Amino acid sequence: MLEVGCLIFRGLFFEHNAETCLPPVDWAKRPSRDGHELTCAFCGIKGDPMARKPNSLLTEFLDKNIHMPEIHWETVPPDVNPADAWDLYDETVEGWVPVWFPTFSPGDGRSYGEFERACLFNESLERILKAMKRWPLWGSPSQKKHAVAVALLQLYCEIRG
Repeated sequence: MLEVGCLIFRGLFFEHNAETCLPPVDWAKRPSRDGHELTCAFCGIKGDPMARKPNSLLTEFLDKNIHMPEIHWETVPPDVNPADAWDLYDETVEGWVPVWFPTFSPGDGRSYGEFERACLFNESLERILKAMKRWPLWGSPSQKKHAVAVALLQLYCEIRG
């Protein structure tokens, strides 16, 4: 069985065959009827640069078919609406970074690029999951969903100050 991995090319994520694909320099831009697709010159796998994928840590969290265990609401600050932390994602940004996640550096005001912002979001989520002793994610899909929900809520509260 061939290993399928993730290739980062110009800040975009594409699934590819990790055993047979040539390095990213061998990806070629080829026209398609919807704009452009990036095609691996070796295996022919295509990726649409406009199709953004969610952060892999959000896989179970975003799956509506997975039931989320009960949240201990007494741990949620009274002025925080969990729906704001859990439901506001920008699907046009790689990694589906939440709209409430900063777009600029609070220290110097420098704007984050799309890929940098996605990486910072991922690092922040991993940091919180590590503090929760849930990194790497483990357990049933429902337990993973719960852990990510709590981590997102924590990150949302940190950013709101």
